[in-house]
Amino acid sequence: MNTPLIVRQKSVPEKVCEFKSIGIFPREDNAGTMHVVSPGGEVFMFNETTAESIFQIQGQPICLCFDSANFMYLADLDSKALLFKPPSLSDGSHLQEGIIAKEYEGKPFKGPTCLAYNKEDNCIYFADCGVFEDSSLEPFDNTIYSIDLDTRVLKRILTKLSFVTDICYDEANQCLYAAEIFMNRIIRLKQNEDGIFHSSVFYQFNGRLGPSALTIDEKGNLYVARMEYNMSEGDDNMNES
Repeated sequence: MNTPLIVRQKSVPEKVCEFKSIGIFPREDNAGTMHVVSPGGEVFMFNETTAESIFQIQGQPICLCFDSANFMYLADLDSKALLFKPPSLSDGSHLQEGIIAKEYEGKPFKGPTCLAYNKEDNCIYFADCGVFEDSSLEPFDNTIYSIDLDTRVLKRILTKLSFVTDICYDEANQCLYAAEIFMNRIIRLKQNEDGIFHSSVFYQFNGRLGPSALTIDEKGNLYVARMEYNMSEGDDNMNES
């Protein structure tokens, strides 16, 4: 198997807006409008250079994503559930959110943390990791699930993970990437014809704490954010085979 090419890109960041509260994991809806959530329960929508608070839930959302019908899905640490919210009505009013999943085989979730949508299969992938500060007590007790949005069938696809900080789905290659922060690596999951997921280590980093966020562009390039502040040349090998 080819070793992935690791490229450090130097770019000039552009400040889009400034939040009064912390925004987490920006996601775009079907119109390309960016949204973020804050731990205070607010959902923000970007409007040019400002962020507008469009509604608030009674919880602690940490991540959101949209399906092809523009339904919003939220990972809520307070209720330890995966929530859904229908699109806004034509008059601009917002419908109430509901719970789509909060347990697996009778066992409550630790708390969903990150989400990704698979358009072809119309399903949501999410990691159940709970609060980050609590994970060190049981560092290998995290799970990735999938839920079919048509049937509401919930499947456990990978267990014994060491805190998954983010996931993203690659539609071009039909695989799921997961950032496992305490193991300092990225896991790739691929589904076979029987619906069984097989996992492999896509890339093992050296040094620093580990990957904290993932995103992928339309060409299949994977972008990784990593914890820590300083990076010296030679931290990671850049090679291709």
